[in-house]
Amino acid sequence: MMTNPILPILNDEQIQRFNTIAKLGADRAAESLAKWIRTGIVTSSVKAGVMHYSKLPELSPSSDGLSTAILVRISGSVSGYLALILDEISTKYILSRILRRDIDTLSEWDNLSRSVMEETGNIIGASFVNSLAMNPGLDIHPSSPVMAYDFPDALWDTLVTQYALEGEYALSCHITFNSPDNSICGIFSVISDDLQTWKTL
Repeated sequence: MMTNPILPILNDEQIQRFNTIAKLGADRAAESLAKWIRTGIVTSSVKAGVMHYSKLPELSPSSDGLSTAILVRISGSVSGYLALILDEISTKYILSRILRRDIDTLSEWDNLSRSVMEETGNIIGASFVNSLAMNPGLDIHPSSPVMAYDFPDALWDTLVTQYALEGEYALSCHITFNSPDNSICGIFSVISDDLQTWKTL
């Protein structure tokens, strides 16, 4: 990972602007997710900020057990990756709603289960990108999502070492979705190629 002696930190006004955009994106994502899993979804919290990559694992939904990570590459006016990390309970809940059967274990993933979670990431990522694209002059394109299933620390290590292309800091959004009969907890983070480009928001 490259080390830049001039830390590319956004100022308070820029972070607040991003927080407003993230809140709008989270609300849109909640609406899309509600339609996808056929149950009511509300956004209970959104918190945006700039963090050193080494601190990202502290935001994981749970330090115990396995988690699901869904990664969406974005390119255009701003570039980087959207990373959604869900705890095991949230993953089982989403799968059970879409597949319409109880999910007792995630020890074996089939193509259908992976497709469901990738589409979940696609729905949330597209909602967020659409919110960014509302800014005049921004042209942003999401790629097809990919997913991984591992312990949170291992997931973050992989994301940081493979996808953090420049600098040492990331924009981070902690978004919590709630459903009437369960809680869907996820960490949504932006891993930027270059944090400086996000000053254009």
